[in-house]
Amino acid sequence: MSLTEEMDVDWMQGQLESLRKASMWCRNVCTFHGVVKMDGSLCLLMDRCYGSVQSEMQRNEGRLTLEQILRYGADVARGVAELHAAGVICMNIKPSNLLLDASGNAVVSDFWLAPILKKPTCQKTRPEFDSSKITLCTDCITLSPQYTAPEAWGPVKKLFWEDASGVSPESDAWSFGCTLVEMCTGSTPWDGLSREEIFQAVVKARKVPPQYERIVGVGIPRELWKMIGECLQFKPSKRPTFNAMLATFLRHLQEIPRSPSASPDNGFTKVCGVNIVEETRATNIGVLQDNPNNLHRAVLEGDVEGVRNILAKAASGSSVRFLLEAQNSDGQSALHLACRRGSVELVEAILEYGEANVDIVDKDGDPPLVFALAAGSPQCVHVLIKKGANVRSRLREGSGPSVAHICSYHGQPDCMRELLVAGADPNAVDDEGETVLHRAVAKKYTDCAVVILENGGSRSMAISNAKGLTPLHMCVAIWNVAVIRRWVEVSSPEEISQAINIPSPVGTALCMAAAIRKDHEKEGRELVQILLAAGADPTAQDSQHGRTALHTAAMANNVELVRVILDAGVNANIRNVHNTIFLHMALARGRTPLLAYF
Repeated sequence: MSLTEEMDVDWMQGQLESLRKASMWCRNVCTFHGVVKMDGSLCLLMDRCYGSVQSEMQRNEGRLTLEQILRYGADVARGVAELHAAGVICMNIKPSNLLLDASGNAVVSDFWLAPILKKPTCQKTRPEFDSSKITLCTDCITLSPQYTAPEAWGPVKKLFWEDASGVSPESDAWSFGCTLVEMCTGSTPWDGLSREEIFQAVVKARKVPPQYERIVGVGIPRELWKMIGECLQFKPSKRPTFNAMLATFLRHLQEIPRSPSASPDNGFTKVCGVNIVEETRATNIGVLQDNPNNLHRAVLEGDVEGVRNILAKAASGSSVRFLLEAQNSDGQSALHLACRRGSVELVEAILEYGEANVDIVDKDGDPPLVFALAAGSPQCVHVLIKKGANVRSRLREGSGPSVAHICSYHGQPDCMRELLVAGADPNAVDDEGETVLHRAVAKKYTDCAVVILENGGSRSMAISNAKGLTPLHMCVAIWNVAVIRRWVEVSSPEEISQAINIPSPVGTALCMAAAIRKDHEKEGRELVQILLAAGADPTAQDSQHGRTALHTAAMANNVELVRVILDAGVNANIRNVHNTIFLHMALARGRTPLLAYF
């Protein structure tokens, strides 16, 4: 780190020495040996490591196996728990800061460096301030907003409850929760959002990363999914401790066979020229070929050839059905795990055998097709359907959402097309009264919604959910011009007439479009134009004020929108609930530009 005149170097060196002493006996921590001042820079001396959790994810197309998630998770939880016991808060937990030592174990690095190496001009973190009262902010210290807890976005006391104490060990739980979301999904939390947008979502709206929802249905143990959700609780006191999280990881690791440790230099350990890993693997296959754990592990590791060998040997001994139906501690078969990985090669290798049940369910009642949809693999979906997977099945013993709902929830247009072409119901309604189209529109998956409409889902536009909203209302609410335009193009006149004038709690789709605020005026005008051309009733009035679309435009002095409505042939003399025309409103409010239309 380059030194500047504003920095109190003596103070920084003292703080770093205290950090070294506090962390020196902690396990699963990248050992910090001290600091050296050299050529105008401060150099930190730490153990050499051989990669990171992030690099492991990149090697595996952004994903980790369940074993890796549990093993690295246990390592990190142990390391952070010991740092907390030593009085050290990490503050910067993220995949790139979770390094791998020579034995392949995850170790925590970059702990508590953020407040020591902060910007020297920040008045809130000057060294003369009492550290117990410091309010840290992401503008003044090197924190990544994607992993920063709500309470770390200072000034805390202006944003939180009276007893807020700022950054705490619980702040690390939030960061770890975001890190686990990335480890499980391969997607960076809050991906695509700016620092300000993340602040608004985390602190103001109190939301969790949208990527958290993608964990559902991808083979992660429910207890682990729930634990990650607890890490992302807004109030710090509701988040789990790292000791509790360590216990969760270890409990699930006990169900997975332990793999031999690998050297980062060559990928395996050799003794006297003998490859121990390969010999052990061969022994397992030869002696314990009927053990389903071997098959599950081969699937988790993406070892297609290993899966084929295990199943071939089992088939010769008539035990292949046992292996294919065997389930792990989460009730998932080898086919579930292959689909979760999104590997069409693994799925094909398993389904080569007639004994394989393409619709086998796990302990939660989910078939492999659900896992393939969550993984976003249209190739796996195609193979499953070709082998007879039931595309019209419903979860929760037939009372829950359809597989098409699951697909729309994950926003996979290619997978959705495979389902609908194979006969899935595009207008299915789930146990919460929502259609497949409702789900896709709510998640803003435009491409997926268009595929639904193009494959028979137009009728869903007339179905209201429990809140009285149709997908058409929801499209207008989020200014989704593309979906509404495509709906008009592919729907029959009867389907359009059935949906276009259904009132929502605030009015028809036309009334809602006319009321769109100025920052989306352009989309509002497009929607009004499309809806009027499709036959929307211009005399329909909103629920709150009894205004038509024309009256609403006049109230907002929206000259362009008034022109669009009148150009569509709407009668300028239509009246609102108070029996007034839009000219009366224009005169009463001094909207002189509107008088040009008379």
